[in-house]
Amino acid sequence: MQSETLTLKDTDNIEWMLISNPHSSADCLTPKGFTFMRLKLAPGVSIDAYNLHADAGTTAADLAARASNLRQVSDYIKLNSIGNAVLVFGDSNTRYTRANDIPGVFSTENGMKDVWIELVRNGAPPAAGSDALLCDNPSQVTTCETVDKVWYRGSPAVSLQATSLDYVGDMFLQANGSILSDHNPVLVDFAWSSSA
Repeated sequence: MQSETLTLKDTDNIEWMLISNPHSSADCLTPKGFTFMRLKLAPGVSIDAYNLHADAGTTAADLAARASNLRQVSDYIKLNSIGNAVLVFGDSNTRYTRANDIPGVFSTENGMKDVWIELVRNGAPPAAGSDALLCDNPSQVTTCETVDKVWYRGSPAVSLQATSLDYVGDMFLQANGSILSDHNPVLVDFAWSSSA
């Protein structure tokens, strides 16, 4: 295990090519898209990090825009992170349990693992159409599904392994004790080592 200060090397901010109706889930009221950051962990060791905020809502237009959003990130990874270790995280607004959502795109197209599927679901995504897995907020368990997700992969130069996942809403509260966000904060720990 290496211990170094993270250094930000390169950044990009990319807007979505497709968003749904601006009156549907207020998707056009704030700029949405994703950021790309190359993080230097140690000399010669970097991880490409993608932070996203995808289209919300459940209309046909929302589902199409959200699928386009995730494919846009996937395609960007294919062009800009060839052979690199990658983290993708953020408000995906997508669920395995929602029919026509595509949270598995990073696994099938980019060789990545979903931390929740790996550590909580033992590698088995839930069936589409199951509302029983929706999370309370704050959630006391990780067996429920939230739209905030973390995907990752290592590289020939970096061995990367998710070691824990927790929903930590109790760490993000307002002064009066009420929740700070309408989403459960997701905390993931990783172990890494240099293979170079």
